[in-house]
Amino acid sequence: MCGIAGWHQNNSLSSEEGERRIAVLGAEIKNRGPDGSGSWASNDYSTGLVHARLSILDLTDASAQPFRDEASGAIIVYNGEIYNYRELRRELRESGLQFHSDGDTEVLLAGYLRHGSAFLRRVRGMFVFAIYDPRNDSFILARDENGIKPLYVGAHDGGIFFGSTAGAVASVTLPGGSPAAAVSLAVLGCVIEPLSPWADVVAVAPGSIVTFKRNDGGLTKMVEMFARPEKGDMASPSLERLGRSLADSVAAHFVSDVPVGIFQSGGVDSSLLSTLAVEQGARPTLITIGFDEFRGTDFDEVPSASIVAKTLGLEHCAKYYSREECNELLVKYFNDMATPTVDGLNNYLASHFCRTLGLKVALSGCGGDEWTGGYPSYRQIPLASRTLKIADRVGARGAVQLLVRRLGPLIADRYPKARHAAEYLWQVRDLYLLRKSLHLPSELGGLLTHEAIDAGLDEFLGAYEDLVGAPTVADAAEVGRMESAVYLRCMLLKDADWTSMAHGVELRTPFVDTPLWSEVFPARETLRYSKSSMRALLEQRRPELAQIRKKKTGFYVPHRHWNGPDEAALSWSEGQRAWCRKVLVAKFPEYAL
Repeated sequence: MCGIAGWHQNNSLSSEEGERRIAVLGAEIKNRGPDGSGSWASNDYSTGLVHARLSILDLTDASAQPFRDEASGAIIVYNGEIYNYRELRRELRESGLQFHSDGDTEVLLAGYLRHGSAFLRRVRGMFVFAIYDPRNDSFILARDENGIKPLYVGAHDGGIFFGSTAGAVASVTLPGGSPAAAVSLAVLGCVIEPLSPWADVVAVAPGSIVTFKRNDGGLTKMVEMFARPEKGDMASPSLERLGRSLADSVAAHFVSDVPVGIFQSGGVDSSLLSTLAVEQGARPTLITIGFDEFRGTDFDEVPSASIVAKTLGLEHCAKYYSREECNELLVKYFNDMATPTVDGLNNYLASHFCRTLGLKVALSGCGGDEWTGGYPSYRQIPLASRTLKIADRVGARGAVQLLVRRLGPLIADRYPKARHAAEYLWQVRDLYLLRKSLHLPSELGGLLTHEAIDAGLDEFLGAYEDLVGAPTVADAAEVGRMESAVYLRCMLLKDADWTSMAHGVELRTPFVDTPLWSEVFPARETLRYSKSSMRALLEQRRPELAQIRKKKTGFYVPHRHWNGPDEAALSWSEGQRAWCRKVLVAKFPEYAL
């Protein structure tokens, strides 16, 4: 796990400018890779690659980056982990290739140079990379198909810049802020892709390879999608199949040359992760955080996590954060925030604790709720959609809208979005926005300047439409696709990346794994398994853990308790809206009111 950055352009640079860029980019990604750094530039500085290393596989300098293939002269910078790299290396060796390191970087470069996109379809892991191939003067960017690792690109000075963070790209290109990103944060609590906090800096699409070639007019760009075809006809689901797929994913995610921990909340998902790890002979350290405000309440996860550790015979490291400690860390939290979000503080604090323990790798249960229908939206939105479709068929659409408009102001004190709910009733994507948003687009006048709304709202809505895709016949499938594309990729995975990398920790997500998703969520057409399936698997293996009943919290953070008595009395949704305003002011001061 590392940080990468660099550029590729048509014209040459002075050595002074090239070295300045290397220094600026290196400083921007340094915290992502505290174990080492490196850079490479062409003789005329028209191409440059910068790397910051977090050593997880092959801790020797043999896998240091930028990494060069001696036969072709191609050079790579790469961020991620390839869990099946040993198998792939064995196959490549049998085809005649030789290797000089024990890590996955050399395997990724050699495999791609030999087989192109076909090789990436066989890679199991998370990755973004940049390759410069002097044989045809091509420059290649690629991102894993689930979008686990971020990669941003921006055009500037006749070329392109790229980076693991949008801030790295912006540090050299110096664009203005993005009003659309500010709108996205206000509406959904995150910056959806391909938007970034800066204008003209965008996320590379998951599952894509972008190739740049020089010509007289600048650079030409070719985009190839390499994502594996989704499977739509699988054998009947069963607990046995699910158990095998989960065990296989957990085993893959324990490939490491350093110790591995697990973020343990005492819930079903993290308890099952820990149980499957122990079954396969692993001895992970279980990591739990708590807060002084929650001691002895339903939101205190330390006691249930302690039971999991004791039952499995694992070391358990727990820490209660005080308000004073959190207030000190909040300053750094906002400075480290690579992309604005209302979430992520829980992962940030857990990663901070993880690093104080000397651990550089941890597993998270992120992604399990998307394919088990674990969120209320999976029940509420299809139910509302079916009810509204019936009303529409019997000619009651107008009556329903009138009723919602009249009821809205009556309950707006408790549910502020109710004032505008009538505008978001008749498509699943609108119902999703109504259910999941912190503020509806029609509420933005109290949060953002009119200039920001005028400049950014249409761009945000266009990005949202592209992200959620075309409507499907099955409402539940559409909700699942939206949860995966919007909430999982644009908030949870993005937050998992920057909050952990801010502390030099690699956070792995075994529930977001392509072979696993082929079993549990084929073609995103239907939910083959539910949260009760996960509990049943845990019941089979550790019935005493399956009996733990606790409120779903996931390292819940007491935001409202830290902001005075008025905000402490707010409801959860009101508290999230208040926190969103704080993030807007901190990260988009030019647009926030």
